[in-house]
Amino acid sequence: MQWVEHARIMPPADCAYARAALAGHPRRAQRIFERAVEMRELIWTIGTALAEQRPVAAKLIASLSAAHAANLGHAEIKMRLGSYIWVWDPRRDIAAAILGPVTLSALTLLMEKDLLRTRRCAGQECGWLFFDTTKNNRRRWCEMRVCGNRAKVRAARQRQRLARES
Repeated sequence: MQWVEHARIMPPADCAYARAALAGHPRRAQRIFERAVEMRELIWTIGTALAEQRPVAAKLIASLSAAHAANLGHAEIKMRLGSYIWVWDPRRDIAAAILGPVTLSALTLLMEKDLLRTRRCAGQECGWLFFDTTKNNRRRWCEMRVCGNRAKVRAARQRQRLARES
């Protein structure tokens, strides 16, 4: 639930409801967690293929699409800020309320973005994927504040070390 809250998958009140509802059901919570990890791995596998400019296996897209279709059965279309959007209520299905927005987001990215701009972060021990939206298409890190800063500090220390040795 920490990641769901951090990523703002659901509004805070829905997160509180889901946390309370799952508190007394550890096996149910574990199953939802396992499904979320499976979905994360599926999306990461698709994204990695795109970042490496390899073809994405049709079965991977079919799995993502099937998961999304299953989650849509628990969603409603509602008007929000002048647009209709899919809304999942955790009171109907907690797993769908978590995974529905994730699968929708992944499929939307696959349909609407220039997939040749998919990159893997060059940061050590990172592995995150991102879309390079820079004009020159040369972004290297998922976040400059984190991975980019670490790389620049590491390079500066290496230059200092080399200067001291010579």
